[in-house]
Amino acid sequence: MKSLRPLTIVLLGPAILALAGTALWGVVRPDMRTLYGLGLGFMLGAALGLSAFGPIAAGVAIRNRHPGWVNSYFPHINWYTSFIMALSLGYLAALHRHHVFDRLGTAACLGVFLGATVKVVLLMDANKRKT
Repeated sequence: MKSLRPLTIVLLGPAILALAGTALWGVVRPDMRTLYGLGLGFMLGAALGLSAFGPIAAGVAIRNRHPGWVNSYFPHINWYTSFIMALSLGYLAALHRHHVFDRLGTAACLGVFLGATVKVVLLMDANKRKT
């Protein structure tokens, strides 16, 4: 199956989440069924979609432009990504255990999110190489 182009990912993903956010906002918050409320739901959904699909589109663009580089450094990128995610998840578990959250916790959340994004892009590349 042919993969989606990065521009399609970055345009369609946030648009679909923006529409879903608008519908969800109208269902969850009946008092916000105004033009302002639905617009706010649309913007929140679009922002969530852009933050979720933007890094994936960037990774797909890098993978498409530099396949040799990604293939040669795949094991190293995979190992370092796993290491960063393990450290971040361990720190988040410690924060949860002590019932606190600090700025490094925000960085740990970002590390887990970006690590998951890199893993998605690398696994898409690994599956592409097997076929």
